[in-house]
Amino acid sequence: MNNKFINTVYTNKALILIWILFTSVEPFQFYAVIPYHPYKIITFLVTIYFLTVIITKKVKFKIDPFVLVILIQILFSIVTIAIHYFSIKEFLIEDGTIYFNLLLQLIVTLILYIFVKNFF
Repeated sequence: MNNKFINTVYTNKALILIWILFTSVEPFQFYAVIPYHPYKIITFLVTIYFLTVIITKKVKFKIDPFVLVILIQILFSIVTIAIHYFSIKEFLIEDGTIYFNLLLQLIVTLILYIFVKNFF
């Protein structure tokens, strides 16, 4: 096979996966319209695929301003969970899920950014 063809197929597959990832999360909300839409599973599987590609290709990346901001937000989310857990008596596990969801969204955003920056 032609290398150009293989690269085109790989690029198209990656773009389709990015599109699926974006349409499975906010603000598109197809999961709100389609009953039992497996948006969490889709997001998880696509993110694991991107992470696997990043690890197997041994991608090295520089910490640019976007990565720095995302890393600061990730650290801030972790610290916020700990502060609220230890300082607010009424803090429930359900309250922590808000911060945990934000933390996961930031991690997925970082993985997607690294993938796109290195392979496109």
